[in-house]
Amino acid sequence: MKIIVDKYLHSSPHDLKNIKIALDEKKLSGTSEYITNYEEKLAEYFKIKFVVAQSSGSAALHSALYALNVKPGDEVVLPAISPLPTALPIITAGAIPIFVDIKPDTFGFDITDLKKKLTKKTKAAILVPLWGYPIDYTETIKVLKKYNVPLIEDCAQSHGTLINGMQTGSFGAVGCWSTHDRKLLSTGEGGFIATKDKKISDKIRQFSQLGYMNNIDYGVNYKLSSVQAALGVSRLPDIEMHVEKRTANARLLEKGLIDTEIVPLPILENSRPNYYGFVIKLPFSKEKNKKFINMLEERGIPSDMLQYKYKPLYKRELFKKYYKDKCPVTENLIDSITTLPVHPGIKKSEISYMIKQIKEILKEL
Repeated sequence: MKIIVDKYLHSSPHDLKNIKIALDEKKLSGTSEYITNYEEKLAEYFKIKFVVAQSSGSAALHSALYALNVKPGDEVVLPAISPLPTALPIITAGAIPIFVDIKPDTFGFDITDLKKKLTKKTKAAILVPLWGYPIDYTETIKVLKKYNVPLIEDCAQSHGTLINGMQTGSFGAVGCWSTHDRKLLSTGEGGFIATKDKKISDKIRQFSQLGYMNNIDYGVNYKLSSVQAALGVSRLPDIEMHVEKRTANARLLEKGLIDTEIVPLPILENSRPNYYGFVIKLPFSKEKNKKFINMLEERGIPSDMLQYKYKPLYKRELFKKYYKDKCPVTENLIDSITTLPVHPGIKKSEISYMIKQIKEILKEL
């Protein structure tokens, strides 16, 4: 049994009131007026003009690929460190995932490897601010623009993450978010897409609503229900609270571990992570680092590296057929990091417990 709970489930005192409003309107489908209200509030918070609610983060990514004209046989580049849900929609679209290495200590593309992987068949790129850590997009956007490749930001874990005062999701052609239970904005299941381009927004909306059933355009049903939108409306104002509490907990961990060999993952200058997870770098060999993580688990301290069996995507059975070459920086980073929970449900006594256990394990190793 875990001593430290890794999954924080948030609720708002306004949930029931908003759900009742949605129920009283009686129209619960994805074309309810309540959906429009939710989308407008999302656009206001994230400061991106056009927002389309979706049934999941995966639906958002698939819709984005469709809107950017990614077709079967096309290539989509993404970091090899990306989580499974980032890559699955590429296969759903019939496209080919191309795995790119990352810069040391970041989740952004290594520019040299990116240039090497871009071809005439590349129709989109996806970047993922993993665990809510900001990415420097500057060089990536320059290269992608030169090759006329649009950028999709998979912001499933980065609600409220800022780079130079701007929200992640506002740098590329399209930003995609998940609002699954564990996310900083949670509606149970759900997601949304934001874009500055009205044509892209219109195409996403039509695709997500069965092509408007006009018997001409292809589409799927990726609509969000108004009950989920009601939860989104009541919980959206709490994002800043989440970030504030997670940041405070991360600072306590940093302070407690400052005299150890543990080093927090570096943070991009002029940015604000949301600390979906607190990432630390471990000082040992690959095998000793694994032992360290397992010892934490045995003492009730969870790790995403264990829970999700983290490895480069090309080492997962589903993606082995897309393997082209090794991404050494990706493999090195995966072998040298772990995550610690810092969500608002964590108590100060639990942070003290984590610090104490980490120090004891370091001594043992």
